Amino acid sequence: MTLKQKKNRQAVLIRKAAIATTLSVCLMQQVAAAESYGVNEKTVKTDTISVSASSSTQATTDKSVKKNPVITKDQAVAKIREFFPQFKDAEVQSVTLGNPNVYPPRDEMVWTIQWEYQVGNNGYGFDSRVDALTGEILQVNFSPWTDLSRDKVKYPPTYTREQAEELVKKLVGRVAPNVDMQKLKGQDSTYYDYGTSLFGPARYSFSYNIPVNGLPSEEAIYVSIDGEGNIFGYTRSKSELSYPSATPSITAEKAKSLYAENLKMELVYMPVGEPYGPSKEMMLAYQPTNIQYGILDAKSGKFVDVTTGKEANMKPNTYQSITPTAKLFAAYQGSELTDEQAKEIALNVMKPPAANTRTNQHIQNDWYDPKVKMWYLSWDNPAGSGPNGGYDNQFVARIHAATGQILSIGNPYRPYRNENMTEKKNPEISLSDAEKKANYWINLLYPEAATNLKLSTPSKEQNVQDNGGFHFEYQQFVGGIPVSFNSVRMELGSRGELVNYETSIQPLNLESVKGLKPSMTAEEARSTYLDHLGMELRYSRVGPYDSNANPNIKSEQRLVYSPKFNPENETVLNAITGKFEAGWYNARNNQDALNAKDIQGTTSEAAFKKLLQAGVLKSDVDGLVKPNDKIKFGDWIQWISNSVQPYASNRDDKPLFKDITSDSTYYSAVSFFISKGWLKGNPSEFLRPETELTREQLAESVSRILQYEQLAKFLSKDLEVTQLQDAAEVQNKGVVALMLKLGIMSTDGGKFYPKSTVTRAEAAETIMKLVEIQGRIDSEIQR
Repeated sequence: MTLKQKKNRQAVLIRKAAIATTLSVCLMQQVAAAESYGVNEKTVKTDTISVSASSSTQATTDKSVKKNPVITKDQAVAKIREFFPQFKDAEVQSVTLGNPNVYPPRDEMVWTIQWEYQVGNNGYGFDSRVDALTGEILQVNFSPWTDLSRDKVKYPPTYTREQAEELVKKLVGRVAPNVDMQKLKGQDSTYYDYGTSLFGPARYSFSYNIPVNGLPSEEAIYVSIDGEGNIFGYTRSKSELSYPSATPSITAEKAKSLYAENLKMELVYMPVGEPYGPSKEMMLAYQPTNIQYGILDAKSGKFVDVTTGKEANMKPNTYQSITPTAKLFAAYQGSELTDEQAKEIALNVMKPPAANTRTNQHIQNDWYDPKVKMWYLSWDNPAGSGPNGGYDNQFVARIHAATGQILSIGNPYRPYRNENMTEKKNPEISLSDAEKKANYWINLLYPEAATNLKLSTPSKEQNVQDNGGFHFEYQQFVGGIPVSFNSVRMELGSRGELVNYETSIQPLNLESVKGLKPSMTAEEARSTYLDHLGMELRYSRVGPYDSNANPNIKSEQRLVYSPKFNPENETVLNAITGKFEAGWYNARNNQDALNAKDIQGTTSEAAFKKLLQAGVLKSDVDGLVKPNDKIKFGDWIQWISNSVQPYASNRDDKPLFKDITSDSTYYSAVSFFISKGWLKGNPSEFLRPETELTREQLAESVSRILQYEQLAKFLSKDLEVTQLQDAAEVQNKGVVALMLKLGIMSTDGGKFYPKSTVTRAEAAETIMKLVEIQGRIDSEIQR
């Protein structure tokens, strides 16, 4: 499976998870009684059976066939408590046969248990899942772990990563006794460690592929454990579909030659760096142009469309220019839109269903760009009509509060409902006419659409939907080069009416694009790509993951050849350097730590590697971190912010200082410092983040981070500082005394050198000293 396919599939899963988070309990339908399964009413408050047309674990075509659970509700609850003792104090809120936490809910033989755990005044809700036929635990997520572990921080932790993995393997052996532990293959868990702070309890994530017939499969086990040996997350993904034999009809060499025959490369811009907020840098990269480029059936030797199981269209991506129309997008002129004005703009484009009379609206800063405010509007049906309640017919809109641009409008869940078609319908207009109507809408809704976007033109089958409607995708372009992942999706009804519109455009730093030119041709990129590419024989699921989502398409396991890179996470070909890089920001961190050239053998090497792995800082394009350079005050704030709360993204736009406005590189980090009480914002004063940090400023900053400012005042006359040879130069003697006593900073030849500037190496070592002492001080840095 290519990077593009992995990301597409992952995007679908993430989207569904986001929907599930929003809907959760709301989507539960109490459509049948469950008394026959031995419910203990003292333990279980609510019992429902969730019935729908979707199942990820079993393909069921005859809805009249009923299966009874082999494992009762009480047995499922007891099994969770047996293997995960932290659940002994958790209270069961409900037990549901099926999975109500996805859209649409799945009719599967799994007990979904909703729990509640009280920590002080805070209540936590979370769930676990147990196979109702075999009793195997499928998922455990102990949400209160973060609060319960706050006062148990130890550094170094009791268990190293290697020791923690031994505990994990023992647990897996008990929880999943049918899994051969000797054959489990460990996978790169970098993605699952995303967001791990340097401060607070240590935590590790482990991922294992479960081979089938000796070959890699999509079945896996994921476990999260802290540094004190507490397991707080467990997921077992499995397939109930049958597997074909492991004998291929073609060799790996033949498979690679078929890939080579079809491979074409195109230049793209890829946003890299932080996952939230405007992209601070762009990579010019080469990637395959084939829209369905991916797996090859090892039995038939044909390329496979993973969504349908049919032979894939291997034609390269092509794009069609947008024809400007007489009616173009016109930005709203005036002060910030009111909610009524935002509603008027939305309703002039589309009307919600007549039954959707309940409305809600709120304004907030945009997730991707905190300088921008968005109106979020929704109309839903208070009666909750339809098998999935009001959400089945919900109508929403997202509107730019300053310009009036509609970023999304329609039913966000419509794409999933469209798949649920028992009979394929024919559109009432031609594809050509639908394209003209889509061209009208894209010009009306998107600013300078003809300049910034192009219509992606796949095959007709990909444009026409089973419900008789049409799907169109518009790709963002900058200077004639497509921007990866930035697109607009539009759906029209069978008569060409607009039914759903959604932009997925991350703000770009266009300055970072200037001057980027490839050092290799597309043909050279193709040759490099093939040299880097291997073919892996494995099992892969094709067809919908919700096996009843489209009764016309059968989900099945196939024996396939899938592209495999070495190293596995280096999947993006940099068009300037000609080298492969990791495609995900978190994977790039480990790459930075391994490849940083100018720290090897230095006293600060260990500290820098920790910071690089955690994403606190990055090496530059030459693989340098420049340990001997002086650190700027703003960079120190940024490093600490990244250490405590990785990828913090402030959602406000108010000036914090005269020189820290919403467009400042340091805005989110400074805002984070202010929220923690480590800085006092003042829009009438300058912060001067570009100045070099002095040793005394460093001492003052650390004392505020530790919340020891009052203690520092008490130490202002301590002999350790008053007897320094340069004591007269120290303005804030208390914070210097505090740093010396805690061992965070030191003297040199009886002097502190308060006005000397701090190197990047010294800043890195200071952060790691804070990490080391966090379990031995009263203050909590990550709170």
